Amino acid sequence: MANRRRRIRKGDDVEESVGLSGWLYTDLMLGLAVVFLGAAVIKLPDVITGDDGEVVVVATTTTTTTLPPVICNKLVVPPGDREKTILVAVPKNLRGPDLAQRFKEGLRELYTFLSSAPGVLESGAKPLDVDTTQIGLILAISGADKTANEARVVREELYRELQGIIPEGTPGLDTYSTKYDSGDVVMEVFPISEFPCN
Repeated sequence: MANRRRRIRKGDDVEESVGLSGWLYTDLMLGLAVVFLGAAVIKLPDVITGDDGEVVVVATTTTTTTLPPVICNKLVVPPGDREKTILVAVPKNLRGPDLAQRFKEGLRELYTFLSSAPGVLESGAKPLDVDTTQIGLILAISGADKTANEARVVREELYRELQGIIPEGTPGLDTYSTKYDSGDVVMEVFPISEFPCN
């Protein structure tokens, strides 16, 4: 009997592996097609045969879910010249609820101004409210000091008292100026406006 071994020439194994990879890819695509078709659900209408042999097709109902609108937010920057911006002033010596109340009074005036200024709030924005609108940035200026420590103390006290509208981690900047009364800390407040995204 003759020995019929096939000789393997150099280079044949490369061609064979390329050919096998093509079949492997084809098998993968076939498997994915089977999974896709198996996952597809085809709903046929319910058919009922009546007593008299008449075929009746029963209607089905479809339920739709309405998702709430996506809400966007942005820092509200007062329009125009920064020198004419409404500042919220509080006495340096106030603490606790008295400080919070005085700050909210100043916020009401600022929010009234911002709400009436054209082009400041986005279309459909929620109204600015001293009890619910969150604040995104406070720049505190201590009047007639040589240091910003008093501004920092007042700003940090506000952060503790008003955690509902000043979230933890809200950035702030403290400075001083002889331009303001020495008994006050004045603040430039930037609220966060919420509005539906388009």
